[in-house]
Amino acid sequence: MWIRTNWAHSGRRFGGIPRVCTDLHGQRLCWRRWAGVCAEEGLNQPRRNESVAPTTMPASDPRSGVLRFFEAVRRGDEVGAFACWENDIREDEHRKYVENIVANFTKSLCANFRFEEAIAKKFPVRHREMRDEGETAPGDEKISAAQFTVYRRLAIVRWGKDEEDGFPMVLDNRDQARPVWKISMQQWYEANRSSVGDSMLGADFLAKATDLTTKEILEGKYHSLEAVGKAYLRHWEEMLHEVEKEGR
Repeated sequence: MWIRTNWAHSGRRFGGIPRVCTDLHGQRLCWRRWAGVCAEEGLNQPRRNESVAPTTMPASDPRSGVLRFFEAVRRGDEVGAFACWENDIREDEHRKYVENIVANFTKSLCANFRFEEAIAKKFPVRHREMRDEGETAPGDEKISAAQFTVYRRLAIVRWGKDEEDGFPMVLDNRDQARPVWKISMQQWYEANRSSVGDSMLGADFLAKATDLTTKEILEGKYHSLEAVGKAYLRHWEEMLHEVEKEGR
């Protein structure tokens, strides 16, 4: 729910705000942007693959890494979800910086799912609309039916029609006997980085604002989505103000 126009683009790219909040202002928030990732390798034309059930998905299938990630997100397991990323940042001095951004991004996705569950409980009709429009976290069935393209140790997995509905993957084959597909921090950050988005995720307040709004929804404090959106914006701006004060 970006009011300041120079923040709107970065907010959508980093998936930091619950979609229902942005929808209230005519802006659609997508989970993340992957456009351009590995384009230099000719990976911009994913092929369609047969759906494979999660329990039978082979290690060679990059969708297995996306499944593990969103399973952890739905559990609220921030540590487990973060473990699904591979820190393949090439510059040593940049590794911790990007790692912190990815950790906070992962926290925001876990918070967004809790927000979705609260909307489902208090505003079930709107939640069904969001689900039908592909605006909720992808479930196992959708991920298992996703398109993917593999180029050696790199891959892109797409579970929706929107360009943001996907992840860049890299194969962690340090254990030759048990290679694991993980989300590539390097490729994700290259596709998503921005000075505004970096500063927001670096400050770690997006998830806090979302969780506070979620708590109030479940307490029955709001009786309309418009009220929910205004509450989130208020919490978001209050936390941003605190961050700005600390930075002075």
